[in-house]
Amino acid sequence: MDKKSFLVVGAGAWGTALSIQLANNGLTVSLTSNDKDNLRAIASTKENERYLPGFQLPDAIKIEPDYAGCIASSSSVLVCVKSKYFLSTLQSLSPHMSSEQNLIWATKGLDSEKGRPLSELVKQGFPKLKQTAVISGPSFAKDVAQGMPTAITLASENIENLIGLADLLTGRSFRVYTSTDIIGVQLGGVFKNIIAIAVGASDALGFGANTRAALITRGLGEMKR
Repeated sequence: MDKKSFLVVGAGAWGTALSIQLANNGLTVSLTSNDKDNLRAIASTKENERYLPGFQLPDAIKIEPDYAGCIASSSSVLVCVKSKYFLSTLQSLSPHMSSEQNLIWATKGLDSEKGRPLSELVKQGFPKLKQTAVISGPSFAKDVAQGMPTAITLASENIENLIGLADLLTGRSFRVYTSTDIIGVQLGGVFKNIIAIAVGASDALGFGANTRAALITRGLGEMKR
């Protein structure tokens, strides 16, 4: 198994942008999705015209329609699906993954049935994996694909191997910080969207920079509490 190989599950804007980032880091990347029509289009044009138009995929990214067969050859699986599809994606991955692999997810949100952090679903489905971790942070797929400076957090309860995994993800303009507060990082990714909506409403109402700064500052304070 190549220790620098990633299978990215989910070919939306975020999954595509992270695939580009990983490929630019010199890693072996396979990109897959349940949307087979979009995968075929990406394979044909080397561009995700539906979700991330304007960015050519590096040749190092392999489009993989049948991902079950390539899970075993990937050291890490990176899940980038919507939260409502997260559980079903885990269930499809579970029979094919071994204890020597890493499972990372960039999905934001909570369990749609019981409101639990997604890490609880991962614990139930993958109790013996080498490493499980979540990626979160204030970032936009387009900026990552453009190579704009970006900082994100990689969080796991298991500190072992976390630094090495962060080093694989880190690039020239993509800084990865590490944390063991996996619950806090997940909830922060959810709550910050509420603040973002409030800031957007403030801008739409024509309020100024003072209001924006107040919303962000007070929002951060409330999130910490």
